[in-house]
Amino acid sequence: MKPLFTFLLIPLFSLFQQDGNSETINKKASPRFPMISGTVHYVIKGDASGSARLVFDRNGWRSAENRSLVIKRYGIESKENRLELVNGDNLYQVNLDKSSGKATTDNKWSSLLRNKDIDTSVSIMMEYKNGELNRMDTLLGKPCQVWTFTKGNISEIWLWQGLALRTIKKMPGFSYEQVAEKIEENVPEENTFILAEDITWQ
Repeated sequence: MKPLFTFLLIPLFSLFQQDGNSETINKKASPRFPMISGTVHYVIKGDASGSARLVFDRNGWRSAENRSLVIKRYGIESKENRLELVNGDNLYQVNLDKSSGKATTDNKWSSLLRNKDIDTSVSIMMEYKNGELNRMDTLLGKPCQVWTFTKGNISEIWLWQGLALRTIKKMPGFSYEQVAEKIEENVPEENTFILAEDITWQ
């Protein structure tokens, strides 16, 4: 039986000028990530090659992930440069090549972590997405829950207290994995979380 909880998922328009609610949530909810702030460097390999960098603060309630990769599919190469910014319940997904983006609000994580710890919340969220806890493993010296999925683009994800250190994606014609190479505990610059004003929002 899937867990039940109340959440919102509604489109937003041109909200890049707003700050989001990560600071408020951080004061009222359990930490989203195992560190207050930091940077995770990833390598991307498989049928796609490239790198990604995740920067976060406020216990993970505010984060920015830049991902740049070259995808090899059916003998054809294509490039992808994307940014995913999370500020509390606000999510911004940006195609940097086209300067276009999509903004949504989703309060599932904050609703859970206002009342539960991260391990319980991760289990509820992964099971809600039809995930199954396969085993425990270690990456970069961090104990990770390894969740597997039979539906969707993600087939496997390694989570260290909510922080993804390895993700395997499988889609028609290609598959790749994004693996953490280095974790740094540091304080990011404020401009890391500022979106360009020329983005066209869906």
